[in-house]
Amino acid sequence: MRFFLDISYNGNIYYGWQIQKNNLSIEQILEEKISILLKKKINIIGAGRTDKGVHAIQMIAHFDFNKEIENEIIEKLNNFLPENIKVNKIFRVKDNIHARFNAINRTYKYYIYTKKNLFFKNIFWDITSFSKKKINFSYLKKLEFFLYKQKNFEFFCKKKKKIKNYICNIYYVNWTKKKNFLIFTIRANRFIRCMVRFLVGTMINVGIEKISLETFYNYFLNKNNNNNYNNKKFLAPPFGLFLYKINYPKNILYNNKL
Repeated sequence: MRFFLDISYNGNIYYGWQIQKNNLSIEQILEEKISILLKKKINIIGAGRTDKGVHAIQMIAHFDFNKEIENEIIEKLNNFLPENIKVNKIFRVKDNIHARFNAINRTYKYYIYTKKNLFFKNIFWDITSFSKKKINFSYLKKLEFFLYKQKNFEFFCKKKKKIKNYICNIYYVNWTKKKNFLIFTIRANRFIRCMVRFLVGTMINVGIEKISLETFYNYFLNKNNNNNYNNKKFLAPPFGLFLYKINYPKNILYNNKL
């Protein structure tokens, strides 16, 4: 039987979602704890990967088990997990449903705090530590409109040999301003490594007029020489980024019941 896990976590102390040999990951902790509770080695497959320091309001993962799972397991598991990881739901899905490959889209939110605040450190990006200049919000809205039309995000990712496809279908992009917060929301069918952080970091540099709107547009049009572009300079920190929601088709549930 196949089950979905709906998970939230604070990623501050973890080296991302995926299991690694010498670094602590969210996937590793979950596998260890649920295997102990179910008294069987459980392999968990996530809907995607989040990088070191990135948080999740909703991550989805699946695992297989040969018995029905009682509702009480959620409370037991949460008591067993560290306080920065929480399982919200466990529910059965059809046996052929895959957490990653059956996802329709994913939504990320990036939170920026525009006033110095000691208590938000490593949760949101305190922009005052990066620049004292006021952000031109109208520029961010222009970039938002421009991003809707883009498909190829090769320029806005960490390059790896395994990445062969840089095409992402963008369904929703929005910058909002609430009191002392700027919030960037983006929904797409897929994301490539560090794509949202590169986009946010670069757009903020446009907002403080460190680079021009035209320069940003040209990154997509390949009019700039990539060798003269320092990606790290425009990479927003991980701790403002939240995997917010993952959507699936309505017919994935076993017997159409939660």
